[in-house]
Amino acid sequence: MYRLTARVISIVLLFMLASFLLTVMLSPYRIDTLLGSGYEEGYLGHDPEKAAQWYLRAAEDGDPVAQLKLGIMLLQGKGVAADTMAGLKWLRNAAESGYAPAQYRLGQEMESGTAGSPDYVSAVQWFAKAAEQGLAPAQGDLAVRYQYGLGVDRNDALAFSWASRAAAQGDAVGLRAQGYSYIFGRGVPLDPARALPLLSQAADRGDSLAAEMLGAATLAGTGTGRSVDAAIKWYTRAAEMGRINSQFVLGYLYSGAEGVTVNHDLAAYWYLRAAEVGHGMSMVALASLLDNGSGFKASKVKACAILRIALSKKLPEDIAAEMAQQLAREESLLTPEQLQEIEALEQRYSSGKGISTLRADLLDETLQ
Repeated sequence: MYRLTARVISIVLLFMLASFLLTVMLSPYRIDTLLGSGYEEGYLGHDPEKAAQWYLRAAEDGDPVAQLKLGIMLLQGKGVAADTMAGLKWLRNAAESGYAPAQYRLGQEMESGTAGSPDYVSAVQWFAKAAEQGLAPAQGDLAVRYQYGLGVDRNDALAFSWASRAAAQGDAVGLRAQGYSYIFGRGVPLDPARALPLLSQAADRGDSLAAEMLGAATLAGTGTGRSVDAAIKWYTRAAEMGRINSQFVLGYLYSGAEGVTVNHDLAAYWYLRAAEVGHGMSMVALASLLDNGSGFKASKVKACAILRIALSKKLPEDIAAEMAQQLAREESLLTPEQLQEIEALEQRYSSGKGISTLRADLLDETLQ
């Protein structure tokens, strides 16, 4: 039995080695780049340090794939000490050699402000270079930049053109951007019904904004029959992928809006999810639920503390003014001890760990 097992293992190892050698012989990539990838991806044993060493050899010899890989590792501090400027240098070397994935990645880094302040103009220029070579993600992102005029003058016709090219390759952002053009009639005749299948495809590919747009369309009956159930389905999908506005809308719907049956537990859950990332209007809603004892045990003190924090966030001016007046009225009726408790809770919930504390404290107040 032992000999048989050892023989099987030997055959498997030989097969793996032969497969790797065949891959190396047929691959268009350099051997040192492939070795770096093998150590990075774990085919040769997961060893980021060795991966970086092999990538460096190939990068110094001018290989753009290795330069991109090494640049990313330096930016992330993976296998090497993090070094933003060195990482960007290698990305730029690869991008300037005409390597589309590096051009796209460099554009992303420019837009996110990795080197300092965001540089939207440079980002669009790099997106365009990659898009012109047919890289679908770059085409989709370029379409969106033209739609919103971010780093470039808004141009609906160009936005639709680039979105169409990306969508033809199945790119989620391109599909969503194309749907956006149809649903708002920008760069193409208004055709909401044609937009919905595109948005649906984008959502199925994991685009959360497309799912949110479908929630809004089905709730309003845009391009389709109005369906609150369908809207909740799409908003829930978007909310689960982290869309804060969708989380707030679900809290609003489950509070009894648009004919939805009141479900205080779900309303509180989604308002909490959005509040945890600093959404002011969700905090206002939570304060109202606590004040009224809807879904939670009524707590004037916690309601006032949360409303104080909400007023430090970005709120519509009319709502902010109304909430400030209401808070002043409520606190004028409280005792000095209660006001001290409110101040302590405000500091507690506003701290670095305050969000998780807020969730725990409010869940303790959930009505059973």
